[in-house]
Amino acid sequence: MFILDNGAGHIKAGFLHQDNPSHIPNTTAKVNKSMQYLVSDQIDSFNNGSMLHYTRPFDRGYLNNWQCEIEIWTRLFSENYKLRPQETSLILTEPPLNPSTLQNDANEVVFEYFGFPEYLRRPSIWFSAYGCVNNPEWIQPQKFVSSSHSCTVVDSGFSFTHVAPFINLKCQKDAVRIYIFYWRKFFKFQISDTQDKYWWKTLNKLLERVSKL
Repeated sequence: MFILDNGAGHIKAGFLHQDNPSHIPNTTAKVNKSMQYLVSDQIDSFNNGSMLHYTRPFDRGYLNNWQCEIEIWTRLFSENYKLRPQETSLILTEPPLNPSTLQNDANEVVFEYFGFPEYLRRPSIWFSAYGCVNNPEWIQPQKFVSSSHSCTVVDSGFSFTHVAPFINLKCQKDAVRIYIFYWRKFFKFQISDTQDKYWWKTLNKLLERVSKL
C-alpha cells in the first residue's frame, strides 16, 4: 500500500510502515533563458531559485493542472520508488470540500492513467481526526475525551487554513470554516524572527476564534 499526501506545497509519500517517507516539492520549474526543466525534487539541487519560473498543480487550494501533477507523480513513482501501480493500493489525500468535478478528474488519473486497481481518497483532516480519536496520547491524554469520538481539526495548509469539527468521525461539512491564513506567505522567503512572531500571533488569534465556534 502506497500513501500519497498530496499537499499544494509539498508531497509526503511512502509505503505503509515506511520509517522515512519522502518530502518533495509539489511543483515544476523552468530555468529562465534556458531549456532546462526541473521536476519536484530536482529543484532542491538547483542553487539559484531566483532563476526559476514555477508551475504548480494547485491554484488557490485546488488541483486543476493535472498535466503538471502527472509529471510530478510519474517521477515520484518511477524514479523515487520504482512503484508498479497495477500491483499497489493507493491512499490519496485531497483538499477539504473538493468539488465533485475535481474528484472525478482524480479518479480518471488514478485508475485510467496510472492503472491503480483500487484507492482511498480522503481530505487530510479526516486522517488527523481518525488519528486523534484512536491515538489520544497524541494530544495530552489527561485532557482528551475519546468516548465521544469527536474533535476539531485545524489544518493550516499551503493555500488556506481549514477548521473542521468531527462528530463520531464524521466531518460536519456545514460547520467547516476556511480562513485566508496560509504557509505560502511565510515560506516564500526565509522566515525572519519578526515574521515568526507574527505567525504565532496570528495563529493564536485564529485559535481563539475557533474556540468560540
